[in-house]
Amino acid sequence: MKKLTIGIFIDVFYPMVDGVVKVTDYQARLLSKHHQVYVFAPKAKEKNYQDDFPYEVMRVLNIHIPTTDYQLALPQLDTTLNKKLKTIKFDIIHIQSPFSMGELGIKVAKKQNIPVVATLHSQYEKDFYERTKSKTITKVMLSDIMIRLNKCDVTMTMNEGSKALFMRYGLKKEPRIVPNATDMIFASKEVVLKVKQDYEIQHVFNMMFVGRIDKIKNIDFMIDVIFQLKKRTKEFHMYFIGKGSHEESFKSRVDELQLNDVITFIGPIYDRNILAAFYQVSDLLMFPSTYDTNGLVQIEAASQYTPGIFLKDTLAASSIVDQHNGYLSEENPVLFSRKIHDVINHQEHHQEVSKKAHETLYITWEEVVLNIEKIYQTLIKES
Repeated sequence: MKKLTIGIFIDVFYPMVDGVVKVTDYQARLLSKHHQVYVFAPKAKEKNYQDDFPYEVMRVLNIHIPTTDYQLALPQLDTTLNKKLKTIKFDIIHIQSPFSMGELGIKVAKKQNIPVVATLHSQYEKDFYERTKSKTITKVMLSDIMIRLNKCDVTMTMNEGSKALFMRYGLKKEPRIVPNATDMIFASKEVVLKVKQDYEIQHVFNMMFVGRIDKIKNIDFMIDVIFQLKKRTKEFHMYFIGKGSHEESFKSRVDELQLNDVITFIGPIYDRNILAAFYQVSDLLMFPSTYDTNGLVQIEAASQYTPGIFLKDTLAASSIVDQHNGYLSEENPVLFSRKIHDVINHQEHHQEVSKKAHETLYITWEEVVLNIEKIYQTLIKES
């Protein structure tokens, strides 16, 4: 297989952590074992942050976007970046987001007359409306990114649900299905014991959420669910793992509802072994997101035999069959809590669902990246 020079362009990157960042990192790590990989991303806002990756990260001039955790890259103003780009002959460009960095990636590909691929991660229409509260602005912004995505030679997305979504957005060619995956391995007994001790995890029905502590993740709904569940039983505990700009408001709400005895905000866990153990000691992943297309966390949880509970008819639930490899419920706190209570009361069946989650949802990044490499090689041969 020919060694390639690959340029990956993304509009947000570490130390900010979200699903798109993690997907990009996993893919870049594996690709860099056989290829020269450059990741182009906005500069970190944390002054002391240092990149430490097995691939080269090129940081780009940016400004902070108010009321969010995100940075807006300004590559057109970054003279150092533009000089560097002139020295690299890429074989292929892969954009992981369609904003200013994605636009730059497409321009580089067209200038060098090489293929450009894009991974479609997010429900942009929902994201834009959540931020702007304007249907008009949302329509304009959505149209703008679809113009960019339609310039790509190939697009990829995670499942049939997100494929249909992007066709509705205005994508002209059907995207290829390339599922998300995980690098997570089964946590050892020693690490599991350490997690139980360090976080004082009790022998009750333990649930967890992993991700940005952000309103867009439906965390208010989860707090409402816990409030309702506590009326039925107190033999459970909910852990929120992650950080975000809305964290303090959620903590205040937990205080007001007197849920501190059943809810703990852990903060982010960066150690993959510790996180794997946390999944393993949890009985259920709660992921009622209406925003995510295919949460990495459900695959991570499945690697540890932990199923999830999701909202019916959402993209995040596209791979879930109720009572088979996970659970589905309506977006109603009472009904959702009733579903969880039913799970708690049927542990034998829950064990079967846990096994099926592992069998049907767990896939490794090695398998997925091998497929991506084949797409790259085919495109390059055809170009």
